[in-house]
Amino acid sequence: MKPRRIVRGERIAAGLVLTREVAGLPKGRILSDDDVRALESSSWSELEALELESSDVHEDAAVHRLAAAVAGDGV
Repeated sequence: MKPRRIVRGERIAAGLVLTREVAGLPKGRILSDDDVRALESSSWSELEALELESSDVHEDAAVHRLAAAVAGDGV
């Protein structure tokens, strides 16, 4: 994954993952087109996000994979 720092005025792309809460959008959120529009109309000066690469797994999916891997009888 690639860390991205976006300053006001730079293009925000859908698909980026927020690394902290911004404009009411929670940390870990994968930005949709609607989120991008909401961010463009809200007040912020700098945005930190991650650009996931094809081999990366989002944290929500990763936790479900881990839970399934360690679950079993007696757990």
